[in-house]
Amino acid sequence: MREPDTNLLRKMAELYNVSDDFLLGITNKSETANGRSEEDDWTREELEETERFKEFLRMKQKHNN
Repeated sequence: MREPDTNLLRKMAELYNVSDDFLLGITNKSETANGRSEEDDWTREELEETERFKEFLRMKQKHNN
């Protein structure tokens, strides 16, 4: 499974209003990330990649438990 690049990771953090570290599982603190979170600024490809990454995180969490 592909891992997102840093730009996509930053956009996801902004969208979900959490830190990059929270998305990566480095911390359990969902500190807010600075920046906008408007989906209108995202391309269809970026939104699809976001969904794939969310599924990746779900699978990763499932295997770690």
